[in-house]
Amino acid sequence: MQTIIQPERIEELAVAITNDTRAIAALREQLAIIEAHHTLDIQSAKDEHGKPQYTNEDARRAAHTLRLADDEHHRRLTLKLRDTEQERARRDASLERLRREFKLYVLDRQEAITRTSDDLPSGFPYK
Repeated sequence: MQTIIQPERIEELAVAITNDTRAIAALREQLAIIEAHHTLDIQSAKDEHGKPQYTNEDARRAAHTLRLADDEHHRRLTLKLRDTEQERARRDASLERLRREFKLYVLDRQEAITRTSDDLPSGFPYK
């Protein structure tokens, strides 16, 4: 039993992958904005004496990590990004499978046509 590949399904998957890629870029941009806000807050944080609250890079990095861990919006976006990346990978695999199946279908059809044309009289058409 041979499955007929629908080119429309291949096109739908390609469009869905493009949409996933755009969504991933938008999510990464939103995450970068949140991270930039936290970075600026940490860099400008002062203690009660007006001195920098985080005096070295390690302290700033640790504060940044903790703030991001406490940021619910950042956490939701991170999970959404992960899910979207997984969905895009799944669609990529499906698209590749459909393309290979379609290629095999075309090769099978070409072989069938060649076999049929071998049964035709000599010189038909232009052989």
